Amino acid sequence: MIDAVLPSSPPVGPSRQSRRKVGLLVYEWSTSLIGGSIRAMSFAENLPGHGWDVTVVTASPPAEWPHMPEGVSVHHVPSPERKLGGGISTEADSRLDANPPWLKALGAVKGLLPIERQLSWYPRLWRAAFRIFRAAGVEALVTVVAPNVMMPIGHAIARRLGVPHHIDLRDDFADRRLVEPVTASYQALLNAYGHACLRRAQGISVVSPVTEDRLHALGLRARLVMNGYVEAHFRDVPWRARSVPQDGPLRLVHLGWLGDFRSIGSLTEAVACLDRDTRAQLQIDQFGLIDPAQAKLLADCPCPTAVHAQLPHQEAIRRMLEADMLVAIPGDSVPAALTGKLFEYLRTRRPVLLIAGDGAARQLAERAGIRRLVRPGDVQGLAALLRDSLKAKRVGTLIAESDEAFVRGLERRNGAELLARELDRLVT
Repeated sequence: MIDAVLPSSPPVGPSRQSRRKVGLLVYEWSTSLIGGSIRAMSFAENLPGHGWDVTVVTASPPAEWPHMPEGVSVHHVPSPERKLGGGISTEADSRLDANPPWLKALGAVKGLLPIERQLSWYPRLWRAAFRIFRAAGVEALVTVVAPNVMMPIGHAIARRLGVPHHIDLRDDFADRRLVEPVTASYQALLNAYGHACLRRAQGISVVSPVTEDRLHALGLRARLVMNGYVEAHFRDVPWRARSVPQDGPLRLVHLGWLGDFRSIGSLTEAVACLDRDTRAQLQIDQFGLIDPAQAKLLADCPCPTAVHAQLPHQEAIRRMLEADMLVAIPGDSVPAALTGKLFEYLRTRRPVLLIAGDGAARQLAERAGIRRLVRPGDVQGLAALLRDSLKAKRVGTLIAESDEAFVRGLERRNGAELLARELDRLVT
């Protein structure tokens, strides 16, 4: 079951003399990459408040690093693999067809190789990371897993250091439509080597309750540490929900990637089922990366639509606040997926429409009190929801229905508190 975490009191770190030291191994540490680990950055930013100084080792260059508080040091180990397209820049074109086919093929094939083969891409990383962590005197090592190959690298480093190893599974890779037929199962995807690393780890944290359940079925205990929003990004956003303006079109806004297993097709089909007058009162805006097939769906949709480039984060939040209804699409075949935008949508105190089947996103939405839920492919149900939402807008009753107390508990720093508790357990 999903529960938000409310800190019992503001964190107050121990004195400098009594502080502990943790190593954080993360491939991406970048403010300009979609693949950048905001999750790991949030851990590092908040762990010092719980008595842990953090030493970070990353393949991201210093120019991409965010500012970190006292108690956090970051070290760069260059990776040749990263130059082959290990992330998508926020400065890039919005269309996903910009990367050449050979680069896409390389990423797809490399990701399915046995982890032992993948290790050959990262020799400098694990040797340099060991020296850095040893010099820092870390007492535990946290490896943020994305890509999967970070698991055995972190395991080898922790074993050489003689410290507990905690694996943070940032993503769940098992359900993606194009990967599942090849791998057949979660355990097969990780393969024997990666799975062994999970079994040998002293601690595991996961983003999704679905992943937590899967690992439990394999006999592995994991701590659920969800992502969330950063309250500092919403400091000027009031908590009191207000109804959206009654005039103008019902503006539906989706922020984030569309393509592959995350499709807006159900929404465009639902719009096509409406009468002409109702369609004219709707507007769909997409902000972010989009593949050609999804762009065509929007272009052919019988209501006004617009596709916009990916935005800097604060500008994206401003766009969220301008929406009448925020659309969340975690993925048609990814039950473990918990898109980070869903947490931010909840914090905006705007109405949210979730298009999702059974899985973590639906669990979170139900727990938060969202009532506008529809399953992918339920075109008639979605069409009815659009009609009802438009009527509510016109009479001034379209308003966010989420539970404020629950949403307050989804702030990202609470996840760092959970991780700090796990680290305290490991070294005690």
